Amino acid sequence: MKNIKIKSALLSVVALSGLSTATASYAFIIDNFNAGGTLIGAFNSPSPSNNVTTTESGFSNSDVLGTARDLQVFVANPGAFNTSATATTAANSTPQFTFVAQRSNGPANSTYSIVWDGTAAATNPLAVTTNGLGSVDFSGSISNPNVAIRFDIISFNDIAAGSTASLTLWSNNGLNQAVNTVNNISTLGVGSDLFFDFTGFAGALDITTISAIRFDLTLTQFVGGSSNFGIDVVEVVPIPFEFNPAIGVGILGLAWGANKLRKAKKASSN
Repeated sequence: MKNIKIKSALLSVVALSGLSTATASYAFIIDNFNAGGTLIGAFNSPSPSNNVTTTESGFSNSDVLGTARDLQVFVANPGAFNTSATATTAANSTPQFTFVAQRSNGPANSTYSIVWDGTAAATNPLAVTTNGLGSVDFSGSISNPNVAIRFDIISFNDIAAGSTASLTLWSNNGLNQAVNTVNNISTLGVGSDLFFDFTGFAGALDITTISAIRFDLTLTQFVGGSSNFGIDVVEVVPIPFEFNPAIGVGILGLAWGANKLRKAKKASSN
């Protein structure tokens, strides 16, 4: 009976948002972090190395769009004492990508980047192959092209005000470039997923011909202790209404929260 009530609640939220149950099931996986296991880090002390890059490849396209991901960890202000920033992928019982920043004292910012461009650029991972994915349709259907890219947050701790996240998309065989930036992510948290609505991008963008993707996370002036930002999936999800951060995210959050609760109840009953 509880499962029926949860499912009914989810369908009510879906109906409230104007989203049909058929459309609600649409999701396009960019990266589920089920594969890979690289740990990279940038350190200012004792052996300064403030810019570290690597690449991971050979994945299934169903796990990682384009079968490869390129990574960078960068620590600004190299003079800061005992500052480090690491990023890791974990292919285990809880697949995730986690960004961690630590410092003892002194100001320091850290930036983490992931590139999905279908190539494993070992010499310079952040040199984006802007047409590397070919032409990927993110619209779901031409009749309902209102979609957003969702980052599912599973860990969130000590993120300072002013920390930002941005997503850059290339389309039209790499000829077009557009950017969407969330200027303060400190108000987010576990359960409040990070959304990039396609109508919020600045620049020319054709969501039916996506050819490369870059995500940048900047943790600003992180304070002693450990700043932690973890995600377990990056995917394209439908938005069946004109997106408004105050209303749209709330409705989407209710829908995803109800869906997660339904899954948890289902798992506990098995």
